[in-house]
Amino acid sequence: MAVACLRADVCWRTGQLEYIAPEVLSKPRAEDIFHEVLFNGMSEEELPQYNEKADIWSTGVVIYEALTGLQPFPAETAKELAEMQACKLGGGECSGGDKGSFPAFIQDTRLTAHAQSFLNSMLQADPAQRSSAEQLLQHPWVHPIIPPAGQTMQLRASPLVITGPMHVPVR
Repeated sequence: MAVACLRADVCWRTGQLEYIAPEVLSKPRAEDIFHEVLFNGMSEEELPQYNEKADIWSTGVVIYEALTGLQPFPAETAKELAEMQACKLGGGECSGGDKGSFPAFIQDTRLTAHAQSFLNSMLQADPAQRSSAEQLLQHPWVHPIIPPAGQTMQLRASPLVITGPMHVPVR
C-alpha cells in the first residue's frame, strides 16, 4: 500500500482511498513530493512520516468489510474520508452517541464482543493507540485460531462471528 522513502517509514500518501488511515490522509501524494520539497525547501527526510500502524488500520477496514458487507467510512474524496473518520471516531453527530465502549459503527454490527473489540483495536484514529500486529495475534478473537508459539495448530470449527441476522445491501 505504501512506497518507502530513504528510510523504513513512509513519507507520502499512496493506496486505495477507502483503506487509508487518518494519519496518512494529511501526507502529500507521491506526485506532490517534488513540489513539497522544492517549494518548502525541505528534504524527503523532513516530510511527515507514518509507519506499519497505517497497515493495521487498512487491515481493520478490510476485516470490517468482510464481516459486515459495508465500508466503515464511505467517502468519495480524501476530504470526505477525513471528515467521516473524525465524525465516526471522534464522537461526532454521525457516531451515534455514546452507547458503550466502542464507536457506534462497530457496536451496531451483529458481531461478537471479541470481534468488535478486535476491530476497535485496529480502527483507532491515533496510531499510538492502535494495536500492533503482535498484539492482534494475541487478541481473544484470533488467539483460538492461531496457537501460541511452540504449539501445533489443530483444525476445528470456530464459532460463527455473526450473532444475528445480517443485512447486506444488494447492488
